[in-house]
Formats: sequence, C-alpha cells, structure tokens
Amino acid sequence: MKTVVVIAVLLLLLGCDDSTGPSQIVRDQLVVIDAVTGSISETVDLAIGPNRIAEISSYGDFLYIISHCLIKKINLSSMTVEREMRLYVSGTPMPFSAISENDSLLFVSTSSLSPTLYKITTSDMAIVDSIALSHSSTGIETRPGTDLLYLAFNLEQLCILDTDQMLFTDTLSLPLSFCTDICFSDSGDEIYLFSESSLSAYDSETGDVIRSHTFPGSIYSLEAPSGGKSIFVIWGTFSSGNTLVELDRSTFLVKGTLENCYNSTFIRYIESASRLFLCPTQDHNIQVLDMPGFQPAGEIDVEKFVTEMVVSPTSDRLYCLVYYNSHPDVD
Repeated sequence: MKTVVVIAVLLLLLGCDDSTGPSQIVRDQLVVIDAVTGSISETVDLAIGPNRIAEISSYGDFLYIISHCLIKKINLSSMTVEREMRLYVSGTPMPFSAISENDSLLFVSTSSLSPTLYKITTSDMAIVDSIALSHSSTGIETRPGTDLLYLAFNLEQLCILDTDQMLFTDTLSLPLSFCTDICFSDSGDEIYLFSESSLSAYDSETGDVIRSHTFPGSIYSLEAPSGGKSIFVIWGTFSSGNTLVELDRSTFLVKGTLENCYNSTFIRYIESASRLFLCPTQDHNIQVLDMPGFQPAGEIDVEKFVTEMVVSPTSDRLYCLVYYNSHPDVD
C-alpha cells in the first residue's frame, strides 16, 4: 500500500536535481523504528531526494526507494545501497510503485509528460519491459496470488494489466474521482478504495460493491494491514481537522474513533504488537498508539517531514523516509 502526502506534492517543483547550494539545509534519511519499544534503533543518511515511495521485499531483506527519477535498492542487513538506477523521463514525475508477489519484479509508473509503466527486475535493477500509458496513473498495486497489476486513473475506472504479457486485459468501471491508495484483502478477492468521503470494498473480478461506509468529510488516507481484522481511515474537514477511525474489515462497522489528529495522513498498524503509528503530529513527530482504544504510548521525534513509512514483513520494524529541504535567509 502506498500513501501520497501534500508535502510530497509540493516538493515536485524541485525536479530531478538533488544538488544543494551552500545556503541550503537538507535532511535526507532512512530512520528505523523498533515497533515493540517505539524508539529509533538506527538512522542512515541517504541521497535520494523528495517525492519518495518505497516497497519492501516479502522476506524483509531489501527496501526499494523510488524518488521520481532515482531508484535505490537498500540491503536492510547492512543498511547500504546495493544497486541503483535512474529513470530518464521528461518533466518532474510523481511515481507510483508495486512489487510482485515473488519479489522478482518492481513496477513503477511515472506521471510525466509521457506517462509510462516500467517493469524492472529487482536482482539487477534493469528495465525489462515498459508500456506507454494514455493517462497518468494515480495509484498501482499487484493483486495477491496473481500476475495482475491494477492501475487507477482519474477516469472512473480501474485497469487490469497482465504483467507477463504487459497487456491490459480488463477494466472495472468504478465511481472514483481520485484514487491513490489501492488495497487488497489478503486473499486478493476484495479491493478497498476510497473516493472523496466514501470507502468501498469491491469484488476484484467484477467491480461490484460488496460494502461501503461514508464519512462526514473527505478521506485522506487508508491502511488495510496484512493479516489484520481492521481497516484504518483518516478523514477530515477544513473546519474540524482530521479524525482517525477503525473499521471492522468484514462489516465496515466503526470499532473506534480518535478525533483531533492534527494534519496526520500516515497510518501504519502492526498487528502482532497491536500498535499503531500516526504522523505527522503538530511537532512533526510520529505518535505511537496502543490498540484497542487508541491508547497514547508516546511520540517518536523524527524532527522533520516523514514522506513514507513501511512495515517490515516480520512486523518488528518500521522504516521511515524523512526528507527536509529549506533555504534559510542569508543576511
């Protein structure tokens, strides 16, 4: 699952050049959080840039970080960059990514002047195929147990791609105005999508609505943790701020609510520890909440902007990408 935050969109203006001037302050790091203790266990400096998303391998040994033009393969045992590649695309693309179930392939779509979907081998980070897109995608995800990739577009439709043949095989017509988060059930039979104030579970084959829930304001973020029995949603209005809601995955009935969540848009839940991580707080930190009941368990000081959070498959670590860029006034 992938989340796009407002700060990342604003940083698109920086383009693909990650160079910095003498008056520029840049913080570009991978921060590792121990999910059990709720504390930072390791921090690694990186040179990746803004607009970053990430995919983690199913064994938790590699992290793939994508920053509109640059892709880096991080060895999580040594915390070093093992391989990297650059996509030579026009404009300042905002990427969306997905990883195949067997970890052998990485799919990256770019919303550039010429939208393209790239098929990349994870072993040597090489492009083995690509397909031109008629429109920029707003989200992609692989369906569990299949070789199918689902792509969302701002066209009230979800397109299904056979990744072996790199051919579109079907289209699901859905009432979507804008979609960035595509989440599947563990079986792959259901897709969870939100549009404006409504969250719906759709049949992955037919696109039929199975159940839905409507909120009083716009939905900003969705988390459907693997193996979990809940779905977490952040919704908000300009006047009341953001609210975090826990829904029962099988019924979409409300199990709990946490109001006054500042401008938080990132939710990551670790099922084995019954612990939820929420950011940003008003101080740009990560709030730790024990479940059930959203019980406060402290805050993690990451100082500046988190642009992505990825849970390890073993559910013991949270990998956070932090990027901060400022041009202080010079007297």
